[in-house]
This record gives sequence, structure tokens and C-alpha cells, in this order.
Amino acid sequence: MGVTQGLHAEIMEEVKKEAAKQGINMEIVEFSDFVTPDVALDNGEIDMNSIQHQPFLDNVV
Repeated sequence: MGVTQGLHAEIMEEVKKEAAKQGINMEIVEFSDFVTPDVALDNGEIDMNSIQHQPFLDNVV
């Protein structure tokens, strides 16, 4: 899961704990800006990004 640093990453760490209770293994990857996670998602470097959605990716990346 691609996230931005700080509060966003902290929130996702809590989501990760809840997901683990359901047998879902998440890895949190922190980025320092809002564009790099989109590029990483588009390149297949990460599987999910909690920052943007597909329409944004279709029009920007």
C-alpha cells in the first residue's frame, strides 16, 4: 500500500493491524510526495495506493 509520510502512514499502520486479523498481509510503503506513489502504482512497483483513484491516474500519469 503506497501512502504519504506522517499521519497518513500512521493511519494505514492501524488498517494493517485490522487487515492482519482477517488474514490479509499488507506492506506499507511511504512516499514523501503525492505523485511518486501514482507512478509506482502505474509501474507495478506497488499493488495499491490509498491516495488517488483510477480516473486521476488515467488523466495524469
